[in-house]
Amino acid sequence: MNANALSGVPKDASPGFGIEGVAMRDGLMSRCMLVAAGALSLAIAARFLKAEDAPPAKPVAPPITLPTARPISDARVIQQLFSDLASADGSKRDAARVALMGLRRSQLGLLRDAVKRSLPIAPSQRAVLELIVTHVVLADDPYPTTPGGFLGIRLPSSGSMEERPLLAMDRGVVVISRIPGFCSFRLLEDGDIIVGIAEESDDPIDSPRDLIMAVTKAAAGKTLTFEVIRRAELVRIPITLDAKPDFNVQIPDLNAFENARAQTAEQVWNNEFAPLLKDSETVG
Repeated sequence: MNANALSGVPKDASPGFGIEGVAMRDGLMSRCMLVAAGALSLAIAARFLKAEDAPPAKPVAPPITLPTARPISDARVIQQLFSDLASADGSKRDAARVALMGLRRSQLGLLRDAVKRSLPIAPSQRAVLELIVTHVVLADDPYPTTPGGFLGIRLPSSGSMEERPLLAMDRGVVVISRIPGFCSFRLLEDGDIIVGIAEESDDPIDSPRDLIMAVTKAAAGKTLTFEVIRRAELVRIPITLDAKPDFNVQIPDLNAFENARAQTAEQVWNNEFAPLLKDSETVG
């Protein structure tokens, strides 16, 4: 098991997801994107995490605390959120995606109705719709568990030349990718730098191992406030941890676990959503 993978996420785990939420269906983040993400993360880290090398400091703005997403039960709200996925405002699109990923599987019919009423849909809606459906299906899909919290992210590995520089940062850990169905997929982004946990302020996150230990020692269902550098801002993100998967002979590792669950999500997509889009071109 890779020590640099949170709660057992292996080096070659899939999938990778871009900043606009477009899934790389082959399961691996491309090398060029990893290099770009690494360079960006290092640049941000150098700017925010190395005070001794910085020019005279200006007053630092307090961290932004993102609100805790609330469950949605109103069809009109779902319709509006789906419309917001086509907004020209990127922050509005992100907020709508996060909210829709909080739906329960039993509410996918309401989302399907919203899509049907919106045809033809915009490219930005199409780009994230399958990700939303996949996450909602898998978030409600039961699995065997073992004690400990779980985020469902892959962290930098010393075995990757592209990722190795990300292990040399003075502080913080870069999120390489997230797994659909787990809390990180909804609330974190690829390229986020986790620099701390507010409830564990005496234990800084300086390495992947620090993060692994902090998460696995927490109970599933516990909400931790992660301090994250995202797009050059320090934000605090409350995340309720999932239960750590318990692997066995039938499902020996996370790759097998993901592959088995992916079939369930793909079946729902192909049966309930893909036919809506098949004969309808996107707009824009």
